[in-house]
Amino acid sequence: MTREETNGADLALCFSRIRELENSLTDLRLSRRLLVCLLEQEQEQARRERELLLRENRRLRRSLTETTRQLWQCRKSAGGGLP
Repeated sequence: MTREETNGADLALCFSRIRELENSLTDLRLSRRLLVCLLEQEQEQARRERELLLRENRRLRRSLTETTRQLWQCRKSAGGGLP
């Protein structure tokens, strides 16, 4: 093989490798976008669940406060009397 043929073959190999790397880069960018999208969806779901749990916690606290108040009233009207 002559020097020019070797240089041509090396050049063709370099261009081939560049195309492979560009394709890999495109795939990685697509994968990154998918992962970011999934992460955003998971974060939004976690935010909604947290809000739901906070609302439920507030409801339960109000219920507990009301039950405690009712028990206190019953205790007061019964003469103070749990042993």
